[in-house]
Amino acid sequence: MKAIQLLISSFGAAGATFLLQVILSRALDAASFGLVSYANAITITLGALAFSGVNSLLLRRVSRAPGEYAPSMRVAYVCLSINTLAAFAVSVLLLCGSGMDGFVAVALATGVAALAAQAIVITQGQLRSSPLRISVGQVLVPVFRIIAVAGVFYALTPSLANTAMALGVANVSCAMLCLMLMTRHGKQAALKVRSFLKDSVKYSLNGALNIAQLQIPISLLGLIYGSTYSGYLAICNTLLTALYIAPNTIFNTYLIKKYHALSGAEKNLPLQHARYSLGAGALVGIGLSVYSHDLVHLVFGGDYVYAAQVLQIAALSIGFRFFATPLGAALLSEEWVSKKIMVASVGVALQVGLFVVLMPFEANGIGASIVASECFIAVSYYILYKKSMRA
Repeated sequence: MKAIQLLISSFGAAGATFLLQVILSRALDAASFGLVSYANAITITLGALAFSGVNSLLLRRVSRAPGEYAPSMRVAYVCLSINTLAAFAVSVLLLCGSGMDGFVAVALATGVAALAAQAIVITQGQLRSSPLRISVGQVLVPVFRIIAVAGVFYALTPSLANTAMALGVANVSCAMLCLMLMTRHGKQAALKVRSFLKDSVKYSLNGALNIAQLQIPISLLGLIYGSTYSGYLAICNTLLTALYIAPNTIFNTYLIKKYHALSGAEKNLPLQHARYSLGAGALVGIGLSVYSHDLVHLVFGGDYVYAAQVLQIAALSIGFRFFATPLGAALLSEEWVSKKIMVASVGVALQVGLFVVLMPFEANGIGASIVASECFIAVSYYILYKKSMRA
């Protein structure tokens, strides 16, 4: 029942994000929608650098030593605050440097704070085995954003500035609510903040690389071809990530504590999960590829044919991502996370390199770069995990 509840809330959050993309793509012109997508790609990537390492290290330490919950949580709050402020500042600088208006840049950059606050609430839910807290954490950001955007668009003319204002209000409100939901743990921890931050770096890179694989091409398209093309790829990625929700929820949220404490006799479990997940992902990917043009046209309109062309090829990567997810979750140990980061880095570099090389093939080239990168990572994770079983 807990897994079902988490899946429902995860798909609900994905649905709200998807609906927000639909509203923005239909209400804004393609260039403005592309700018929002470009900003989103930057803040999501920097946000992952800010919170993923702190939360991953926190989850691993407390899963292995439950008695360390309170002191670890206290130091995690401090580390997360430092990282979030830094990520916010860098986001503003990058967005302003790209020519974006200062108000718009600051408003959109607040997404970093909302995502970081959301992440700590979800991590607390994982540590306490509380599906309700996890579910609330998952839906807060997308629901707040869609309510704010719908309200502003109802009262004001849809525009880039009004969209940024709505998203900024939603992000700040969501961050404040998450702060209220966080459990308090008294005075400052005895643990050293510098030590915790240093140990979390590898996990930060791991989380950011997973995000960067999807978000970097959006930024590249925007820089090379203009913001309109960022919007095209953002639509494709929105549909892909909506389908990634199921394996991420099952393996990186629901089963992650179990994966951190696998006994020798249970080492085959992630491999079994990967095989089942591969079958499900392959079926979903083929179906999405076949109906990609109909789906994009129906939901987003006829202006986004390019996105459908990318999706037709990129959808074939879903099976590889489904296969890699449980293996990646099982490799999040101090001994193997560095090797996992190396593989993910090569995967991102491969995708970006193929993205540039295959650019003459336009949409088909972009889709092929996504498939090749996901295939490489899936095969590499399988090889790494098999080695970890023999270690």
